[in-house]
Parts: sequence; C-alpha cells; structure tokens
Amino acid sequence: MNESLQRSGFCARFVLLAASAVISSPAFANPCPPLPGSTPPPYDAIRNHVVTGGDSIASGTANGCTVTSAGTLEISGGVLVNNGLLINQGAVLVDAGGGIGNLGSSPTGGLLNNGTLTIGGNVNNFGQLLGTGSISILSSGLLDNSGSGLISASSAVSNAGSMRNELGAQTSLGGGSFSSSGTVLNDTGSLWSFGQLSATNSGSFTNNGVLDITTATSFANGAGGNFVTGASSSTTVQLNSVFDNRGAVLNGGQFSISGSGDVLNLRASGAFTNSGSFQNNGTVNTESSSQFNSFAAATNNGTFNHSGTLNLQQLGGSIGSFTNAASGTFNNTGGTIYIQDLGTAFYNAGKLDNQAAAAITNVNGVVDNSGSLTNEGRSGLSGAGTISNAAGFTNSGSFTNLGTVVNTAGANFANSGSVANGGGTFNNAGTVSNSGSFTNLNGAVVSNTGTFTNSASLANYGTFTNAASGSVINAANGVINNYAGGIFQNNGAITDNGRINNAGGSFYIAGTLSGNGSYVQTSGLTKMQGGIVSLGTFDIAGGSLLGGGTLNTSLIDRLGSIFGPGDPNTTVLNGSLSVLGGALLIQIAGTGAGQYDVIRVNGSATFTGGILEFQFLNGFVPAAGSAIKGFLNVSGAVAGIDSVTYQFLNADPSLGFSVSGSGGSYDLLVTAVPEPATSALFLGGIAGVGWMWRRKSSGATIAWRMRCSGRPLRRLRAPEAARQPRDESVH
Repeated sequence: MNESLQRSGFCARFVLLAASAVISSPAFANPCPPLPGSTPPPYDAIRNHVVTGGDSIASGTANGCTVTSAGTLEISGGVLVNNGLLINQGAVLVDAGGGIGNLGSSPTGGLLNNGTLTIGGNVNNFGQLLGTGSISILSSGLLDNSGSGLISASSAVSNAGSMRNELGAQTSLGGGSFSSSGTVLNDTGSLWSFGQLSATNSGSFTNNGVLDITTATSFANGAGGNFVTGASSSTTVQLNSVFDNRGAVLNGGQFSISGSGDVLNLRASGAFTNSGSFQNNGTVNTESSSQFNSFAAATNNGTFNHSGTLNLQQLGGSIGSFTNAASGTFNNTGGTIYIQDLGTAFYNAGKLDNQAAAAITNVNGVVDNSGSLTNEGRSGLSGAGTISNAAGFTNSGSFTNLGTVVNTAGANFANSGSVANGGGTFNNAGTVSNSGSFTNLNGAVVSNTGTFTNSASLANYGTFTNAASGSVINAANGVINNYAGGIFQNNGAITDNGRINNAGGSFYIAGTLSGNGSYVQTSGLTKMQGGIVSLGTFDIAGGSLLGGGTLNTSLIDRLGSIFGPGDPNTTVLNGSLSVLGGALLIQIAGTGAGQYDVIRVNGSATFTGGILEFQFLNGFVPAAGSAIKGFLNVSGAVAGIDSVTYQFLNADPSLGFSVSGSGGSYDLLVTAVPEPATSALFLGGIAGVGWMWRRKSSGATIAWRMRCSGRPLRRLRAPEAARQPRDESVH
C-alpha cells in the first residue's frame, strides 16, 4: 500500500475551507480500452479493466485503469489503491469494510465520478476526485480529502457520515446540491467552496480554514444544525449568497457577508454566536426568538433587520462589540439589544432605528452614537451603562436612564416622547429639545452646559444644574415643575416665556431668570445668590424667597410665604411689592453696613396685613439707642403698612423696639425698657389689646400698630424669653 496512504491511516484530521470559485473537471486523456474476455484479471494488479456487470473486491489491490460502464464495482472487504485512473460511469459502492485510496491525478490518473459513488467505508483522496456524478456518504462512511487532494463535484453530494478537508486540500462543490446530517470538517489551511447549489446542514459543520459561499445559491443550517468556525484570524467564511440559519452558528474566525443581495437569515430559535470577527456588507434578518450573541467585534456595513435578541457580552478576555458603520442601517423592528457587560459597546455611525415594539437595554456597556439614533420604542440604561451622543438622538418612545447620558457639544437630543432620568446622570453640552415629557427623578442629576429647550413638561425631583455657560429656555407652552426634594440650581441663563412652578423644591438663582413668563412658588425655597430675575410675574404664594440679588419684576408675597434677603444680604426689587398676608424677614447680625438685611423697592409697596419679622443672628444684642437704618427703602408710594404685625426672634427681653419711617426709608430703633414696677400702671389697662404709638418724624406723623397675641406690651419690649425661630429656615 502507498506510504502516504499508510501514514494517513485513513484517519487524518478533517478541516472545512472555502474556494473562491468552482473548480472545473480537467479532461481525462485516453480512457482504458476494453480487453477481450469475460474473466477479469487478478485483482492484485488490475490494469485496463472494464466493469460491465457486477464486480467486487474483497482484498486489497492496486489499480492501473478501471472503467465501470453501466455496471457496479463493489469494494466490500479491502482497499482499492488507485495510482492510475478509475472512471465511474455506473456505480461504485464502498462497503463498511472497504475503502479507496486515491492517489491518481489528472490528466492520466485520478477518480472520475460520472456515475454514483456510495461510501459506507473510507475513501481517502490524495489525488483528484472529479466528475459530474453524485456522492453519497452513509452514516458509517468517511470521505477524507487531504494534502494535495482535490475534490470537485458538480452533482448532488449527501453526507450522513463524515467529510474531512485537511492539510491544505481543496473541496469544490457546485452545480448540484449539498446536504449533510453528519460531520463536516474543513481544517486549517484548507479551502472549501460552494458553487451554484443549495447547501443544507443539519449536522455539524466546522470550519477552521477558508469557507467560500460566495457563488452558492444558499446555505441553510437546519434546526438541528451546528455551524462552527474556529478561533483563528486565518479562519474565514465568505458569504456572497443567502445563509439561512435555524440551528446554531458559532463563529470564532472571520465571517463576512460580501455585498448587496447577500443575506444572513436567523430564523426563529436560530442562534449566531460570534467570538471572532463578523462583518456584514449585505443584509442580516433576525426573526423573533432568534439570538445573535457577540463576544467579539461585529460590524454592519449593510442592512441589519432585527426582530430577535442581540446580546453583547464579555467572555474571558473577549469583549463583545457591534459597529453599525456609516454606510450601515440597523432596523430594530421588534427585537431587543442587550449591552450586557462592562466594556461591551454598540457603536453607531450610520442609522439606528429602534422601532415601536423594540427595546435597547444598556446594562453596563456603552452606546456610542455618531450617526442617527431614533428611538420609537423602549430604550433604557441600568447599572453603569453609558450613552454618548455626538450627533443626533431622536426619542419619540420611552427612554429611561439609570446610568450616564452624555450629549456632547454640537450634538442634538430631541425628545417628543417620554424621558425618565431615574437615578442616573444626564450631561448636556450640546442641545436638548423637549416637546414631550422629561422627568428628573429623585437621586438623579441633570447637568447642562449647553442649551436645554422645553416646550412641554420638565419635572424635577432630583438635582438640575444649569452651569454658568448653560442656557435653559422654557418656551411659551413650556412648564417647569420643581417638586419637593428637587434642587434647581441656576448659574447660567434661564429664559422663561412659559411657567415655572416651585412646588416644594429649592430653586437657586445665581445667574439670570428672564422672559415674559411667570414664576409661581406654592411651597419650598427660592434663594437668590446674587442673581437677576426679570419676569412678567414673580409670585411667592408659599414658602420662602431669600437671599440677595436683583428682581426686575413685581413681587407678590402671599399669606404663608416669607420674603427676605437673609444671611444678611441686600435684595433690590425694581418693581412693585405687594404683601398680601405674607412675611418680610429682616436678619440682623450687627448695626453696620452689610450686617443686616436691606430690601430696596424701586417702585410702590402695598401691605394688606402680613408680618414684618426681625431675626437677630449669632447672639447679637444691639445697644440701647442704636438703630438698624434703612432696612426697607421704597422709592414709590407706600400703602397699608400700618396693618403689619411685628415679630422679633432671638431678641433681648431688656430692649424695646420701634420703627421709624420717613421718605420711604425705614429704621428699627432700639431703646431700653423701664423695669416692670415703674410701668405696671401704664400697661395694666391695655393688656390683650392692640397698642397705637404715634411718633413725630421730620414733620410727618406715622402710625404703627403692634400686635402681640394678647400679651401686654411693654412699649415694644421684646418678649421675656426670646422666641424660638420659625421652621422656615434660611438656606
């Protein structure tokens, strides 16, 4: 027996590789001339033999030239070693105990199969196996193509056993059909190509070499099929047709879909797992309940229509990523994209459309958009997930962020649906346009250094910071609600042409708040931090307005609310002041300039009841005879100030106080109070009633009414014990 055949032991490793074209059968020269006589020569040295009926080989033999013409050659118990030419025009049957070792090559040798070749034993090809006939490999059979071997078949090939292409061999199948329910191996360095045929695998197909499906009509991996490409950069699958998968595809090498018209279909329950390199230049269609799992790099340059599940995961040191390139279109029509693990990423430079019934869930990875990202369905982030938008992100569906969103400078985030920042961080350095619902939930953070435009609903329960470089525009139909627990910090510019409601939150103004809209506070805190307010309506209907700054607006201070600079500070009101039962708070830490609050009203002041409350800070006790000068300055008319109730917090009980006003400037005067024994007769008759004190000041008589809840007054003397501060703290 030939040495190379003996070395192979008919058990050589089997590898699947692909060719770039179907290999045509070379012409065989001078087929064997028939010999006279009906008795074949001895089988140990067959030469120039013609099988016209039925012959069999039961022991090993060598062949020079054998032709089957409408006959059957059965190899049942031995091995036919073909060093010459074996032409099958009828039928060759290799039984389970038989075999063929083909060493012959064209033009004068080889195995030319133009009939039927049925393999139940072993056929080892080191030469050329060519022809237009069919090949059928039974469950017990093996077709092993090795070394310099070449198999080129243009008819039906069916495999229920085992096919191996190894050690640099080439297998080219085209023009007929290919079906395998057995095992196929195209090994390292070998090439396997499918020509114009339909190929079906329901067994195991492993490619560690080059597999070329560029000219095949289709390749179908059936429901029970397992298609594997090995983990090597030299392992490639080149697809230029239709690959239809209902089973499992495991890619550890390079899987490439060539171009337009070339299709990978993942049918229901089918799975494609990529741990190598996947590149689509054609079309990928994934059906519902199918899976595309990537632990390595996958790239789409064509069209990816997705209704199944796309998982980007990490396995060992391999990290899954999916790149939708600038020329790519990813249509998520009803599927789910999971970006599961740290380091995994979905990069979109093309068009990514997440449609109404679809979902994108970014658990711990990255969605990086430099193209067009449209969400009409459900898109979410959880854990440490990040979405970075450097181009256009349009949301008309539901978007939830529990991770980090970064809208970079020059990028646009447009929402007409629902956005919930649910404990995550939303950083905007570009443009945000909200015409839907944008909710910043408790514990969540919005940081704006760009432009944020609201023309619908913006609700804040968390922290919303508008930086010094930031701009928030509340359009005519826009409503901004700052609810209990919410902190809205404005260091930049807010333009309000709609309505801002502070309903229990804290609203800090260190920048500007301007426009033709309104600001209404029903509860909570508005704190001026040197900022400027220029609005049509500024209504403090509850809570506190504190801090220093400039109000270029009219101010309404309603019952239950407090207005005062605080800290101490100075507030300038360039408009009218209407105190409708509210409180004015003046904090005092000394009598020098800057040591007590000052309210300057460049307009009129109208009082309808209300409270003027003086609060002494840090244990400060003014000296008798001193004054807090100009704590209230009104440039216009003052009406109803005699209806105000005065209150003193943390005052020394040995002191009395009176308010003096002239020309719109009001002072708090400090006096010593007589001992109770010297004033008892004076006070005894007026306990429990109001007390009118008149004082002459610069030729004018000004009346002040003091009320103290039924307690006798000691000529404006502070209570015996300093009253505890109110709950409304100064922030």
